[in-house]
This record gives sequence, structure tokens and C-alpha cells, in this order.
Amino acid sequence: VGFHVLAIVMFFVSYLPFNMVASGFFLEKWFTDPNMPLEDKIEGTGELLSIPLIISSLFFPFFGYLADKIGYRMHLITIAAISIVCTYIFIQTTAPYIPLILLGLGYGIFGVVVWPVLVFLVPARVTGTIMGIVSLIQNLSMTFFPVILAFLEGKYESNVPGIYCLLFAAILTLGLVLIVWKFDTKNKVSVNSTDQAALVASVEAEYAPKKAKDLPLKDAIDNEEGEELIA
Repeated sequence: VGFHVLAIVMFFVSYLPFNMVASGFFLEKWFTDPNMPLEDKIEGTGELLSIPLIISSLFFPFFGYLADKIGYRMHLITIAAISIVCTYIFIQTTAPYIPLILLGLGYGIFGVVVWPVLVFLVPARVTGTIMGIVSLIQNLSMTFFPVILAFLEGKYESNVPGIYCLLFAAILTLGLVLIVWKFDTKNKVSVNSTDQAALVASVEAEYAPKKAKDLPLKDAIDNEEGEELIA
């Protein structure tokens, strides 16, 4: 669960701050013509920034249905992480459309698949708590990461170091996803399964409170005494 939480946090760290450096990066890389009006540069940058959001919005329902229908959730999450890594590699060497489409597909997959996977990893009685902890860590990371990007931009007078920083975060996300997948292979029921009832039952059984007969002798006695006092 811990690695899955870190993977979620690192994914959003590698995706959301992109909008903070993208405008400057686009102007620096693709809108360098000094004769081009500033209004046209700003409009062009806005159009590029809309591509990932449009792509992800279009594919959210599709990828959600796909995960429910065929499972393979870890496969999909891994594809999403690879897409984000490729985005930050290609965005420095190719036309902007391909990497931005990849970014939208990565977010479209990760955004709808990763949260249900987290639900399948913890018992229902602590789902809200886990969600709260993940959101807390995510927001804390999003508080400090933009400061790092701003520092890099100020120090090097360029947005390129910020892209490298996001690339590092994306690679770390991919590594964490692969670790989660490795642990998932050891579970009785994999999160790749389409049988959601079996996934929930497996998690509930794994984290269920131990009965007195399953406890060591001393703990069993204490447990029985506690039950008698409650009765």
C-alpha cells in the first residue's frame, strides 16, 4: 500500500506542475519568432496546453470501462507511467503534439484506474482514512515541488531544467509502479482481476481482526476476557 501511495503522489507531482512550466517552455522552444505578436504566442501556448486536458477528458470513460471490463489495471497504470516518461523525453526533441497527446493519454489512464486500485488494497473500514492521507501527502508535495521548479527557472533562466525535474519524477513514478506490480503478483487475488467482489473479499480477509483461536495463548485469554467484560 505504501508504494502505491507514493506512486500516486509521484504521478501527480510529475503531471500537475507541468502547467506551471509549460507556458514558459513553449514560448522558449516553439514561439521564438521575434516578429510574432505576443497575443498570438499566448494564444498558441493556450491551445497547446489544452491538448492533454481534451485527450484525457475524452478517454476517461473509455479507460474506466476498460479497467472494469478486462481488468489488467497494473498493465494500464504501467502504460500510463511510460507515457508520462516519453512525454518529457519527446517534448524536447519533437513537435509538441505527440508528447502532449501522450501526456493526455497517461493522465486519462492513471486518473481513473489508480484510485480503484488503492481501494482494492485496503479494507473498506479505512478507505476514507487512506484517501485522506494520500490527499494530504499529495497536497504537501504539490506545495513544495513548484518552489523547486521556480528556483530552477530563476537559477538557470530557462524552463528546460524544470522539464528534466519532471522527467525524473516520472521515472520515479514508473519505478514505484513496477514495485507495486511485483507485490501484487504475491496477492491471492491480483488487482488485474475483473472479479471486484473477490478483490474486496480478499482484502477484507487479509486485514480482518484475528479471532481468539488464531491468537497466541496469552492474547487469546486476554481477548476472551475482554469479550466477557463487554458482554
